[in-house]
Amino acid sequence: MATRLEVLGQLEQMIAARMADFAAGRLSAEDSRVIKALAGPPEELLRKLPEEAVEVVLAVTHRGNLTAEAADLLFFLLLILHQQQVPFDDVLDELARRMPAAKSAASDK
Repeated sequence: MATRLEVLGQLEQMIAARMADFAAGRLSAEDSRVIKALAGPPEELLRKLPEEAVEVVLAVTHRGNLTAEAADLLFFLLLILHQQQVPFDDVLDELARRMPAAKSAASDK
């Protein structure tokens, strides 16, 4: 079984694979939610992220399914990162740089 973090990496790989299949003509927008989101107008995908963020907030304030809404938010974030050609590892590296241990190690130099 994959670790929790590996699941995000696998999802990122699946997004890339679906888009490669789409580019090669093996899949269409009707075949995949990923392709439908990435093959459509970029502004439509960009509108999804704040929409999903609002659904996370509503899940908290109205006792909704926070787990499912958070998963949707991460999914659409990964789609946008793919669209903008930003590897998820870059995001993880940025988070690591923001960790207190990383900051104190950098200030010791």
